Amino acid sequence: MAYDIFDPKKIYRYNRKKDTYYVDIALDYYKDIYDEWDFSPVRNRDLDKELIEYLEECSHEIPLKAKIEIYFHLPEKLQDEEKERESIQGFRHFFKYSYTKLVFQRRRFLWSTVMYAAFGLCLLVGGFLIQDRLPETTSLRILSLIPEGLYIGAWVLIWEVFSIIFFEYRNHRRSLLERKRLASARIVYIYEEKPVP
Repeated sequence: MAYDIFDPKKIYRYNRKKDTYYVDIALDYYKDIYDEWDFSPVRNRDLDKELIEYLEECSHEIPLKAKIEIYFHLPEKLQDEEKERESIQGFRHFFKYSYTKLVFQRRRFLWSTVMYAAFGLCLLVGGFLIQDRLPETTSLRILSLIPEGLYIGAWVLIWEVFSIIFFEYRNHRRSLLERKRLASARIVYIYEEKPVP
């Protein structure tokens, strides 16, 4: 059985000339984009968790080199330019803040990587130095375990360095690029008559 390769052009509207994907979201009210338990001013309000998850998933499915435009569809009777402007500002503020948090997290990754590498090398060198200084006919076998323990600790820390560089950092970099793209995405509100059920 042959499986089709995932093609985002089959799921999202796509403009080939602009190399832009359009993400459509239907809302009943402007407030639907916000977390219902957050009562801070609109500019600082958190977005709805399900909306964030949906947008992150869309951004993950769409190639990074392509642009994204987000279309919010609302009932025509709710059109309010002030609320529209505030919600766009709140949306941008949320993703810019989220991007900034990821940048700080990346700095912590880099700092941790440097520290793990430094401690790992110190343990490795310490293990070699202690092993060279131990007499070969030592009566205390426990002393020969000290360099072995240092080697094990060194390799654990060095493995953590490789793990961060090759696994976590790559995923983190992609998340950064996706958040940056969402923060700069064009947001359009479309007002239309809701069909009567």
